[in-house]
Amino acid sequence: MPSQTARRRAARITGTAAIAGFCFGAVPTAASAAAPAVLAAVGQAKPAQVCFVNAYNIDYRYGPGTEYLIAGWVNKGQGFDVVERRGHWSAGHLWGPDYTSFYWIDSQYLNC
Repeated sequence: MPSQTARRRAARITGTAAIAGFCFGAVPTAASAAAPAVLAAVGQAKPAQVCFVNAYNIDYRYGPGTEYLIAGWVNKGQGFDVVERRGHWSAGHLWGPDYTSFYWIDSQYLNC
């Protein structure tokens, strides 16, 4: 488990507030560009490719296709670390407090 100092450093760079191991209120910032490096330092795998969402109100899903449930929505500028691709779908981790979760976004809405 990462040290408390490492968790605080990752939370500060990703724009989250960490209290007793919980994260609140992720806001993408210019500083979040450094998030993948810091998260890798606290035990997360290094991303295959850093991308950014290029449109507003884009859904991310639990699987590679529209037949999978929508997990949520993201807006232009949101960071997304792609670790897998299937057809025109990209899988990876959204920057922020839920970084360890694995989601899928249609690749046409990503600038990599």
